[in-house]
Amino acid sequence: NPFSSLNPKMTIYDILSEPLKVHKMGNDFQIKEQVIEMINLVGLSQSDLKKYPHEFSGGQRQRIAIARALILKPEFLITDEPVSALDVSIQAQIINLLLELKEKLNLTILFISHDLNVVRFISNRVAVMYLGEIVEIADKEELFSNPAHPYTQALLSAIPKISKQDSGEKILLTGELPSLTHLPSGCKFNTRCQKVQDICKTQIPSYNQITPNHYSRCFFTENNNL
Repeated sequence: NPFSSLNPKMTIYDILSEPLKVHKMGNDFQIKEQVIEMINLVGLSQSDLKKYPHEFSGGQRQRIAIARALILKPEFLITDEPVSALDVSIQAQIINLLLELKEKLNLTILFISHDLNVVRFISNRVAVMYLGEIVEIADKEELFSNPAHPYTQALLSAIPKISKQDSGEKILLTGELPSLTHLPSGCKFNTRCQKVQDICKTQIPSYNQITPNHYSRCFFTENNNL
């Protein structure tokens, strides 16, 4: 959340330089150079370093948060719903920024989101989770065109379509959503699955290979073009 993740009493320079000082990554001059380089990289200017978080918009604050995460030059960046608190127009700017930084810094990004359209735009490979467990994983286009797990099929059928020809039939999930403290035995999805059988309630399915890079955790996996 860009509105609560930045310390309101610290300047942007202090926020970005703090990780470098904690990890002793250079003297004062070297730290200043790294901070200036990073603030420019995320599309802000050196003059912004003197300001405080309340002087920026939500999108600008998210850029600062991204700069802070990248200041130590990681190879792997975890982003948890990085655009959910932003306006749609600002979301596009942040997503494009992440893609630019991915190429410039040779980053691997784990992008966590409930917005499937954003996931499809930004991702190379997608993993679908249900109750803390990966139920299907595949390359992006393979997963969106050939969803194999019943939960993935239901998720993708819920995406609004522009054309009636592309709309297809929505899969409405019924049944009880289990509590995380009292998970069902067998397959975790068996209380809501439209294909549930007796085996699903007693045994945990293993990952079935659909194609060389496509796996689904279901006893009754099948390709289904949407």
